Amino acid sequence: MTARMVQILFLEDSVAYAQVLRSTLDEVAKNAFSLRCVTHLSQALQCLGEAHYDLILLDLGVSDSSGLPTLSQVVAKSKGVPIIVLTGVDDEEIGEAAVRAGAEDYLVKTQTSGQRLWRVIRYAIERHRLQMEHDEAARLRVLYETAGAAAHEINQPLTAVVGYADLILEGLSENHFFRTELLKIREAGLTIQEVVKQMQNIKKYATKPYLAGIEIVDLKAASETQLDEIKDHK
Repeated sequence: MTARMVQILFLEDSVAYAQVLRSTLDEVAKNAFSLRCVTHLSQALQCLGEAHYDLILLDLGVSDSSGLPTLSQVVAKSKGVPIIVLTGVDDEEIGEAAVRAGAEDYLVKTQTSGQRLWRVIRYAIERHRLQMEHDEAARLRVLYETAGAAAHEINQPLTAVVGYADLILEGLSENHFFRTELLKIREAGLTIQEVVKQMQNIKKYATKPYLAGIEIVDLKAASETQLDEIKDHK
């Protein structure tokens, strides 16, 4: 299986340096990456709004922006894409400030070989992937725990509602005026109990369309309730 080409956006106002960097990467990773070079921050922000990139190489000083504000604007627009800052001077303080401001890593241009740059690019993408997986796992854990707690809190009073409806129904004649209404209440309660059961059995994260483009949790798809019922009937 052929590996997917790494999509890189490079913000650098020196066309000559951008060409050198492309050639340097070609020597160690030819045909493994696609490099889109732009010279202005405004162009970079436009590119980020039009296409997906796996990584961003960033020079903090370009003609229409300078310093950490350049990074801040790219971070805000990049939607979590890992960023490597390339600096023209060996200043550890600037590099550390860039990392604190959202960069994945930083490199000094004059000290960066093609092999080192490609290694840092691959590591940055992999670290980002692992962090995303970690964040997703943490988010899902909160979802599962919240759904389980909510289901527990709902189930107790709901069981009482259905139970009381059954008790009252036992004392009513078949033609009693309230019997039809109580049956509706009981049916609604049983429907909610099924939803609660699905909440208790959430095993994965699945969504479905709701209103105005909003996605909500699809309880049937996210739970193993239906799968368990199929197994029970075999």
